[in-house]
Amino acid sequence: MQNKNVLITGGHGFLGSHLISHFESEGLIVKTLSRQNRSSNSYKWNIENRSIDTNAFHETDTIIHLAGSGIASKRWTSNYKKEILNSRIDSANLLFETLKSTKHNVRLLISASAIGIYGNSGDTWVEEDNHLADSFLTETCRKWEESALQFEKIGIRVVIVRIGLVLGKNGGVLPALALPIRFFAGAPLGDGNQYMSWIHVNDLCRMFSFAMNNEKMHGPYNAVAPKPVTHKEFIHKVASVLHRPIWPFHIPSFVMKMILGEKAEIVLHGQRVSCEKIRLAGFNYVHTDLDKVLTELV
Repeated sequence: MQNKNVLITGGHGFLGSHLISHFESEGLIVKTLSRQNRSSNSYKWNIENRSIDTNAFHETDTIIHLAGSGIASKRWTSNYKKEILNSRIDSANLLFETLKSTKHNVRLLISASAIGIYGNSGDTWVEEDNHLADSFLTETCRKWEESALQFEKIGIRVVIVRIGLVLGKNGGVLPALALPIRFFAGAPLGDGNQYMSWIHVNDLCRMFSFAMNNEKMHGPYNAVAPKPVTHKEFIHKVASVLHRPIWPFHIPSFVMKMILGEKAEIVLHGQRVSCEKIRLAGFNYVHTDLDKVLTELV
């Protein structure tokens, strides 16, 4: 493996913690940027004050940029929508401006993005060059990716990982989706036909490693498993694993909008996302059978 020193922003969330364990198991030195010094390999930054401990870049050749306020953490008030967007763009801009003026050996930036960039695709398969209806999520993802691509101006290779619905234990989307089913309250949301393009967290971590070691990769790649399913299919599979029934009625879209507001698009919109580009680049999946994945995780 060519890359030996990795710096992760936003490394203390669900994906970040999995990536740290994954990279360390591969023998990499992993450092994090955080508001607090959490360990000897943790370095402080403050996005509002535009400050970074530049020691974080010493011998670093790869930056994994995950930082950003949680999309589903709070109701989408106008202030929180600004926070979601600005936390992603401002943190990328701070990294960019610092690297422009600091001696460093960074050769690669891998930035997270999301399949929400495709809007609500219905039955249509979407690939990396597709952009559909405008929404808050599509606009956020576009600006998020633009802030990452600027690193190409200073000679840094940029790979953007458009992450689907991540499945793993104790995190990702699965616990929230399984909870009502566990308590005999499972029912499809909306019409249930919205597609869920999912990926196992272990395959996602392997995809980051693959991008690090494949210098021909640049630009956006969809991080989803090969076989997306509809929301209705997904919750029936979860219910089967849990040996629980699913109610015969659907929870109407207007009810979800009353409860969640604009944020309801997270669960009511779906994307049927192709992974052909990453497969043609040579990536091989380990977890492609959703029934087996759910049995393992649930």
